[in-house]
Amino acid sequence: MLIRTATEADLPGVLEIHAHAVARSTAIFTEVPPDLQGRRDWLAAHSEPGRSAIVAVEGDLVVGYGSVGPFHAKPGYRHTVENSVYVREGHQGRGTGRALMESLIASSREAGHHVMVALVEAGNEGSARLHRSLGFEDAGLLREVGTKFGRWLDLRYMTLRLDDAPADPPPDRPSPTDRGGGEAAQRPSGAAAKPPAPAPRGARPAQSDEWPSCREGPFSRGG
Repeated sequence: MLIRTATEADLPGVLEIHAHAVARSTAIFTEVPPDLQGRRDWLAAHSEPGRSAIVAVEGDLVVGYGSVGPFHAKPGYRHTVENSVYVREGHQGRGTGRALMESLIASSREAGHHVMVALVEAGNEGSARLHRSLGFEDAGLLREVGTKFGRWLDLRYMTLRLDDAPADPPPDRPSPTDRGGGEAAQRPSGAAAKPPAPAPRGARPAQSDEWPSCREGPFSRGG
């Protein structure tokens, strides 16, 4: 078995694994069948600096794949990444998931990331055991935050500290308000901020964008 960077030629095999996980498991909180263009978009997104997309291959067969990407789009989360690992049906229990995870952890450390997060469907004990064996710690359980196959699903958060030395984070990047582009910078000194306009009667509150996406949770089945 060889672990290497994913390429365009690997995407049909990646799609087969991903489609099986969507159709037959609760690892991914969707029942919408994926397509090849979606996998092309996935590869392009994970080819950017600080991200990675890898495959496990046996001969010409993709037997697993994994990726590391941002945990959240907000800049304050920029030192934290999220992993996803999937293993082809019939190839679990052979060390494929572990090999993929070890490669992702090593490359994330080399890239200078601080924490890796795994979002694991709570019923996937194989994946939870694999992550714990690699040093991940349980960081919380969100109950009934997902649904699939007609039932509620719980989501387990697991985290791994990637760097050893305790240190303060690097200085924050300037925000738009620091550059004079925000509302606070445009107000006269001492002026109070304008309160937000009240929502129309009966309107639902807007959904916050502060919560991380969990479209693709880890799926290793302990493999």
